[in-house]
Amino acid sequence: MTPASFRALRLCVAGLALFSAGGASVRSAAVAIYDRLPDRIDADARYVVYSHGLIVEGDDETPVSPEFGRYDFPAIRRALFDGGGFNLIAPHRPKNADYGQYVDTLVSWVRQLLTAGVRPAASRSWGSRAAAR
Repeated sequence: MTPASFRALRLCVAGLALFSAGGASVRSAAVAIYDRLPDRIDADARYVVYSHGLIVEGDDETPVSPEFGRYDFPAIRRALFDGGGFNLIAPHRPKNADYGQYVDTLVSWVRQLLTAGVRPAASRSWGSRAAAR
């Protein structure tokens, strides 16, 4: 898979990966940040799946881009999560990840959320370029 196709597919997955309970308030007060799909899915909760930019792959969660500056993945996770009232699923990809397999994993998580009864909300794209600025 080319980097351009991966970016397009990732944005598609990100756009489909914002889920809510039909705009109703979340009954469960327990929300958390996960690095993978949680073992227990609450159909009444909201979920966001976030995929970071290529620069973050590997061991360094705070790399520096000459063009965009520091990409602080832990701070981005916290900023997305804080006060949002949703579960954030934001895995840190290993270096040289197999993009096809990674996208398949994200798609699988979205399908599992839907199968568990989590309803999709309005589509949103949370891309890595905006977060890096």
